[in-house]
Amino acid sequence: MNEQDLKAMIENILSDVTAGNTSDNNTSSQATATTTDTSSEVSGEVLDDITKIDLKKQFLVPNAADRDGYLKIKSFTPARLGMWRAGSRYKTASVLRFRADHAAAQDAVFSDVDPELPKEMGFLETQTTCESKDEYLTRPDHGRKFSDEMAAKIKSGVKQNAKIQIVVGDGLSSAAIEANVREIIPAIQQGLKVYGLGFENKDVIFVKYARVGAEDHIGDLTGADVVCMLVANGQG
Repeated sequence: MNEQDLKAMIENILSDVTAGNTSDNNTSSQATATTTDTSSEVSGEVLDDITKIDLKKQFLVPNAADRDGYLKIKSFTPARLGMWRAGSRYKTASVLRFRADHAAAQDAVFSDVDPELPKEMGFLETQTTCESKDEYLTRPDHGRKFSDEMAAKIKSGVKQNAKIQIVVGDGLSSAAIEANVREIIPAIQQGLKVYGLGFENKDVIFVKYARVGAEDHIGDLTGADVVCMLVANGQG
């Protein structure tokens, strides 16, 4: 084989390789286009709201020896019992529900009670020395005290030396207050009235950014024998 024949053979090989690469590129481009078209399609399916599942009735343990007994235990507690596992890990449904509940808890912490609620209920509206939710979360001590202006408002706004002083504290669980206070205040009023300890809504103190320790300051300001705070919010 002379030099000219060798050169011609190399040119043929290179031509075949180039043609093969071009074919592969075209195939890849078509596959990419197909994938892009497929991924751009939007499914019309809607997933069920996982938070609507009643944890007290959800039972994921397979072949349980006493399913009815287990469910009876679950009916007495909101604890996550009988969630089962996949290997050494939680099942996907259990993890998703936990994350959903955790998100709801975060929403409750970072939200405030509807400002119309205390007005609707006729409560005495006050606020601790906290000026914002961030300050409330980072400076618990500011959630235990009132400014001089607020202290004077409390002294003049409710009965002095009452047997029981009811306080509604807006702190870490605004959702709990909004869900329960309209029913629980009338229930407490009815119960205490039997013992001659009735009170009116205007005697209830609503405290924005309240820590549990705020009841100590309220006790000093009102001279009440007992200060009852609803809903207790976090470390005092």
